[in-house]
Order: sequence, then C-alpha cells, then structure tokens
Amino acid sequence: MLELRTGVATIVGLFGASASFDPWSRLCVGAGFGANSSGMQVAGFARLRPLVFIGRHWARLHAVGLELGYSTGPYSDYHPDLGTDHSGEPSTTFSYDRVHWLQPQITYETRSSGGLNLLVGVGVAIPFAAQGYHCLDEKLCSGSELFVLPTFTVGLGWALGP
Repeated sequence: MLELRTGVATIVGLFGASASFDPWSRLCVGAGFGANSSGMQVAGFARLRPLVFIGRHWARLHAVGLELGYSTGPYSDYHPDLGTDHSGEPSTTFSYDRVHWLQPQITYETRSSGGLNLLVGVGVAIPFAAQGYHCLDEKLCSGSELFVLPTFTVGLGWALGP
C-alpha cells in the first residue's frame, strides 16, 4: 500500500509518505519518509490488527490496530513568545541534529473494495536518543529536555492488491 500521512508528530513528521506490505491481513510492515519544520524524517513501522471486521456495504475492511513506529530526524523546540499584544512570532529555543523516537499508537483503518484506505491514529512519540544539541536562546535553554509528545496521524492510501 502507498499512503500519504499528515498530523502532529507522526512518524514521517508533519507530512510524508509511506509504503507498506501486508504479509497477513492482521499484520502490516512498512517504511516512510517526510518532513517537519526542522528537516527530513525517516521511519519504519509495524502494525498489528487484532480486531478486523468485514463490512457489507461501502468498505470491505475495518480494523483496530496497534502500531509501533521508529523515526529519526532533526528536532527543534519552539517557544511561543507572542507578547501581550500577540504581535510577536514563535522562536526556536533549542534544537537537535537528530532525535530517535519510538512511536506507539492505536489506529483505526478502513479500506474500500477498490483499495482506498483511510487510517487514523493517536499515540505518543517517546525520545530515546539524541545527537547534536544546540542552544539557540540562552534565556530559555534551561528547560531544554526532550519529552514525550502526543501524536495524531491521518493517512490516505491506496492498496495495490487484494
């Protein structure tokens, strides 16, 4: 399946694409790439579908799944310094050249009999390694620790086979 993904802290960043293979109807493995405001992200994932339902009308497959993704790429933290009159702009406080993330999420997907696939997922992005720290604003770098981020993913894809 080929899929376009977007959302908040997805495995492919803000926007990207993935390709996957279903060796079994309850298992999907894939890889992807994309970008966020800091740069290019690369990712790999496996999705287990413990609950699969076959629909009788428009969609032939409905599934609830658990996806575990790994992604890596640059990361920047932003500080919303808007001021009292809200005329300011967000500023970058610190950045990393590369952060490695584990990204578990709960997914729901539906696939039509024609192959159109819609995926929605919610989860977290857990940082477990980082390289190349840069403090960009000395006043705000004291809290420059990486933390768990909430994720929200929407994917629209096309299944190339049965």
